[in-house]
Amino acid sequence: MKEESVGTVVKYEAEHGITIKALRRYADDLVEMGVSRNQVGHVIEETAKHGTPASSLVQGLGMFLESAENLKKEITLTVNVNGELKTIRVIMQGGNERSGLIHAYLRHVRGYEMEDAGITTFWPLGQKIIVNGRAKQLPKVFRNEEELVEFLKEVVERVSKNPEYVSEKFFKNGVPKTTVELEFPLEKFGIKIDGIDQIHLSFSFEDGEFVLKTAYPTKGWAVETFIPGRGGWQ
Repeated sequence: MKEESVGTVVKYEAEHGITIKALRRYADDLVEMGVSRNQVGHVIEETAKHGTPASSLVQGLGMFLESAENLKKEITLTVNVNGELKTIRVIMQGGNERSGLIHAYLRHVRGYEMEDAGITTFWPLGQKIIVNGRAKQLPKVFRNEEELVEFLKEVVERVSKNPEYVSEKFFKNGVPKTTVELEFPLEKFGIKIDGIDQIHLSFSFEDGEFVLKTAYPTKGWAVETFIPGRGGWQ
């Protein structure tokens, strides 16, 4: 972690009993999880600004990624191509601060770059998000990061078991699409969760597999939305 990055957050972290030595250790932990080394200072600064000290960030992200690993199970998409069944794996991986599970957690749970990157919707885990010194209390639909991962896993599995939907959304003339953007209505697939009606899933076809790039809620009474420059919270 660069010296200047430490300097931007050391005061805030000190208020939470975190020393510079500990801060460096947390930075190393985040890099080990997958956060880019040249961006880890910015990640810590951004999430601290919105109310998550480095210690809580490491703990929460660690639980999120560990849950995804523990729940790891091969998911496949099957499509009929000229009478022949074609099977392709779907994977959920860590990624980094820009894409993958790490991005989904940093941006849509902790508010990373929420004031600079357009519309941000939040997974409701009962967290508080601070903007300009004011805290926004989010609803609590998921008890913890593990529950959120289990939910995402169920959604992806439900998608994979619908051949017509898979054929329409993931393939074109039997060929995998390079990118797939889905607005996924939960009720249509028999998933009921109070407060969330629809989510967005983004996939990229890489090395013969569909990789989950991000996931966030888009509709529901428990879905809070922040739009910079348009009055903030919607």
